[in-house]
Amino acid sequence: MAELVKKIISPVTSQNLLGTLANLKLRSLIECNSDGFTVQNDLKEYVTVNLNHRKQRFLFFDKITKYIIEWHGRKYGA
Repeated sequence: MAELVKKIISPVTSQNLLGTLANLKLRSLIECNSDGFTVQNDLKEYVTVNLNHRKQRFLFFDKITKYIIEWHGRKYGA
């Protein structure tokens, strides 16, 4: 699992991370508190809705692709 995470998540320098957090704070997308950072509810909702739409599109195109492959197999006897 750790190897998979290394491949998916690119390493970030501390300077880059701090700069990104500062920019998010300036845009009011995160809040700082004694425990660290929290994400604004609007941002959470946007990300959730966006991921849900992407998932629905993926599932839709996956079904279409499977149907086309099955149809192609029946048509050409494969």
